[in-house]
Amino acid sequence: RKEENKMTYTPEGYIYLCKCPLENDYKNQLTFTSRDKQKEYFDSIVYTSYSDYTYIKKDNMIKVNAPIDAIIDCNYLFYKNASFNNQIYYCFITRMEYLNTDVTAIYFETDSFQTYWASIRYNPCFIERHHTNNDTTGINLVPEGLETGEYYCNSHVKSDTLDNYNKNMSYIVASTSLPITGEAKETVAPTGIYNGIYTGLTYYRYDSSDPIDLLLEIFANSGKTSAINGIFMAPQWLAPLSGGTYRDVAHSNTPKTFDIQISKQTTLNGYTPKNNKLKCYPYNFLVVSNNIGQSVILHYEKFSTYTANFVIRGVLNPGCSINITPKNYNGDTFSDDNAIGLGKYPICNFQNDMYTNWLTQNSINILGNRITNDDINIGTNVLNTALATITSMSNNNVTGTLSSIGNGFNRVSNSLIEQKQHNMIAPTLVGNLNNADVNYASGNNNFHFYKMSVRYEFAKIIDDYFSMYGYKINEIGIPNITGRENWNYVKTINCNFDGDGIPQTDMETIRKMFDNGVTFWHNPSTMYNYNNSNNIV
Repeated sequence: RKEENKMTYTPEGYIYLCKCPLENDYKNQLTFTSRDKQKEYFDSIVYTSYSDYTYIKKDNMIKVNAPIDAIIDCNYLFYKNASFNNQIYYCFITRMEYLNTDVTAIYFETDSFQTYWASIRYNPCFIERHHTNNDTTGINLVPEGLETGEYYCNSHVKSDTLDNYNKNMSYIVASTSLPITGEAKETVAPTGIYNGIYTGLTYYRYDSSDPIDLLLEIFANSGKTSAINGIFMAPQWLAPLSGGTYRDVAHSNTPKTFDIQISKQTTLNGYTPKNNKLKCYPYNFLVVSNNIGQSVILHYEKFSTYTANFVIRGVLNPGCSINITPKNYNGDTFSDDNAIGLGKYPICNFQNDMYTNWLTQNSINILGNRITNDDINIGTNVLNTALATITSMSNNNVTGTLSSIGNGFNRVSNSLIEQKQHNMIAPTLVGNLNNADVNYASGNNNFHFYKMSVRYEFAKIIDDYFSMYGYKINEIGIPNITGRENWNYVKTINCNFDGDGIPQTDMETIRKMFDNGVTFWHNPSTMYNYNNSNNIV
């Protein structure tokens, strides 16, 4: 009989038991720069090892000669079937079973990522969120939908330049006759163009009321009071004299202008954020108001300059027309859509002043029903129990609380989703018919700047959330597995990674890990420690 050829194998199966920080929920994984670095780390945490196995089956059970109590702390193993290939299989220990005093059964399943990470092909996919490797302020603006709480005013400033101008006020007489003292001539005053606006009147400037009293007396004695069409107050910067005989205001073809700069707020109610997205809207922004019902919300990140720059433009007319416009904002040199007007300056009454009465009642003070495009509409209900639990804790404990919530991103993010409407200003802004005069009399007829932000508690919560889970991305690309100092979080939708030599079941596990969200830790010694810095490297 012909003897059959048989292949024989030298038992070269090796198994190593470890105590490892990795768990089979795949919420956290370790990264290594090479297979050698990976092997070096796992060798350093080996508790005990066994050899002389003929063949160790994948995702199976193996018996070891050890009392169960001696190895019960081990939660991880890796093995190699040297007689067949050089592949090292990294595995989670799922359970141990007592067989007898000296023998324990160990059940294990493959850690698909650690076993096959070097073979994964990272195809472009939909990235829901990850840690960006560019945190320039204003770059990452995808809305997060997070609860912000009530807003806080960090500071309130107004235009010093306009304040100074308002200290030098004059009385403007609009007349059809020349104001010659001693008698009111029949001479018709010339028409005028003031700041590019034609009028059939001539404006005359007086810097105190005494000359006006005399002028009114002269016109009244001559029966020519009707030649005076109005008297109103105006800042002198809007009414420069022509240098002529009768204190007439110089003609001009363009509005008077001057620029102002407002510094950007970089701290939020005293909190300095680590993540620059927190310096942007809706967490940090500027409100510009005229203090009589008109306001506009401006985003710091939309200004292309280091400071928030504005131009104030004015036109001389009864009540004066003055507005403020953001400069170099959202791509516009002058963002007129975000301009608001100043309250009127007083219109003066005098005997038989029917024109002024009509003008005051019908035009000057009415600022209109302005609808802002930037009103804040965030959420619909109240904070849920999870957020209330976090906010009730001290600031030092928030990070630790976030890291211990359990199932990771989904549970934490659900607790932080915005659930309450917070309107910084009403959606419909209506000017008040009387407040402008009160504003002027109180010395407040100015543009006011309110530097608004979330409060310290919410700033800390949101900043810790961004530190833990990165930013919402919502774009197609290759997620950042690395790029940060200590950890990178990644969450995809319909992950489509593949790779050569990776079994289909393990590839599905890897894809599911990315879709569920996973934190990649780059230093085993700092794993799970969110108190460490995580700068871009």
